[in-house]
Amino acid sequence: MDSLPADASGMSPQISLDGSLVAVSRIGASGGRSIWVTELARKSPSPITFGRGDVSPVWSPRGKRLAFLRLAGKEAGVHIVDMTDASKDQFLKGAVDLPTSWSPDEEYLVLELRTGGMTLFALDGSQKPIPVGSRKGRSRQGKISPDGKFIAFTSNESGRDEIYVQAMPPATVYKKVSINGGSSPRWSHDSKELFFVSPDAEMMAVDITPDLVNSPVMPHRLFQLPKEVGPFDVLAAPFDVRPDGQQFLVFMRTQRGTQDAPITVVLNWWAELRQEQ
Repeated sequence: MDSLPADASGMSPQISLDGSLVAVSRIGASGGRSIWVTELARKSPSPITFGRGDVSPVWSPRGKRLAFLRLAGKEAGVHIVDMTDASKDQFLKGAVDLPTSWSPDEEYLVLELRTGGMTLFALDGSQKPIPVGSRKGRSRQGKISPDGKFIAFTSNESGRDEIYVQAMPPATVYKKVSINGGSSPRWSHDSKELFFVSPDAEMMAVDITPDLVNSPVMPHRLFQLPKEVGPFDVLAAPFDVRPDGQQFLVFMRTQRGTQDAPITVVLNWWAELRQEQ
């Protein structure tokens, strides 16, 4: 396993599409949150924003921009920063909710609403936000598949958190793909597999087919997450998947009062899977 500094509050690590960078929200010495980006090869972290209550960084598919939510100040709301020039900060007027995913064409963001739903927000402001997610209960943690065909999300529509997959609008049909509960969905790079976490803190996976509605789904266990993983909260999941699907970056709790916690790279998880079969 390997580790690098992350935010002690449990914000989700976000890996860039090429797998070389990870973005996190960190708490500074003054208590303010800012977005940091780390080069995984060199473990070299650098601040991208500076302590303005910035959370939920989400990489654009091309890896050139980061969307995040600013919680305080005159420009509270969703911002997009250009990684080639951090001074280019785009403020999305009318977007005041948590960004969780980009569309592959970088024309939309999935926003998790404070009211409990989700929307697709057009970045050019050309249309009203499009509601997505379940019709009942609370929908959150929405992730668009890399091929742009589906949105995976967590919903408590059934009375507990489960993982659902919806076809992209204008389609409205969605299907439950977890069986005994789940949260925090993450896509594989080829959109053929979806990862999520069970209530027992097991990393699960389920195969996704183009004809998802008419295809049976059967999640299978990959590995048990370490007990130090967490917390799993309503904001984000404490893990992400590298594009090759062979490595997971996992947020690990540390002792109370510690500002920086490690992100651990889980290696050789498939070997454990083979031993159990």
